[in-house]
Amino acid sequence: MRVARRAESYPACPWDGPGSGEQGLRDHSAILEALRKCRAKVASTLMRDHIVSGADELVAMLEEQGLWAEGGRKSTA
Repeated sequence: MRVARRAESYPACPWDGPGSGEQGLRDHSAILEALRKCRAKVASTLMRDHIVSGADELVAMLEEQGLWAEGGRKSTA
């Protein structure tokens, strides 16, 4: 799987949790399969869901780090 090989070349992201990489690969595979079958509406829905899910995870991670907390940001060091 080319996507998996490419993903392995990137360092781990701070919001990567157990299983998040596998879910991303499943999402990408489903999106590509919908595109191969010329199912544009299915691909669009899958892509939107994938992006929203990633955005939700990113916001949660930034909140955990205190990005929007009054008085500044918590240290991640």
